[in-house]
Amino acid sequence: MLMKNRLNKFIQTIFLLFFTNSCFLLNNYYTSYSFSIEKNIELAKELIAQKKYKEAIDYLNRAIKNEKKSEYIFIRAMAYKHIGDLDKALEDFEYVIKSDRKNIEAYKNKSDIYFQKNKLYHAIQSINQALDIEPQNTELLHIKGSLYLHSGIVDDAIQVYNTIIQYDPKDTDSYSMLGILYTAKNEFDNALSMYNKAIENKPNDWKLYYNRGINYSRMKKYAEAINDFNAALN
Repeated sequence: MLMKNRLNKFIQTIFLLFFTNSCFLLNNYYTSYSFSIEKNIELAKELIAQKKYKEAIDYLNRAIKNEKKSEYIFIRAMAYKHIGDLDKALEDFEYVIKSDRKNIEAYKNKSDIYFQKNKLYHAIQSINQALDIEPQNTELLHIKGSLYLHSGIVDDAIQVYNTIIQYDPKDTDSYSMLGILYTAKNEFDNALSMYNKAIENKPNDWKLYYNRGINYSRMKKYAEAINDFNAALN
């Protein structure tokens, strides 16, 4: 009986030691695992700040191998984009969007990559997806307007810039762009109205006076054109 009790006590002691050591080892493993990921990300960010993107990607790959987190993949996508590896960047941005459908920055960068690849339809499509989430985001609308202009779709660009000034009546750049586009379409009165609004918002911008002067000269209002050209010079 005494031997049996001693044996049971010995077994309990062994079990307790095994359990304690196992917990210690597991705790060390998970602490090391977490530290390894965080350290790799930290080092990657430091390298990106130094514009050492290829080296940063190596550390990001190590972190992502252990934890495929969309935040880390977004950082890697930006690094790929900086070194011109657009296909890998695009693949990463698409993964981020699947993980987070409301990630506006991922849509913007995806659109920019398509623009760089001269795939304007896909670039516009990506911006439209972002606008479905934030329809009044004027930055996205500016990108969309610019993409329409690069695609030669002037009327749609005009519509976009008109939408912008509805959301932001102080958006001088949109008034200015509308002035230029209306002048190009020989819609001089509409152009004049846009330039007047732009100058009202930004009276010290010489380019606005110059462009309005061009519009006046196209209207054969030469005295007004000369006044604006003088204002631009001064």
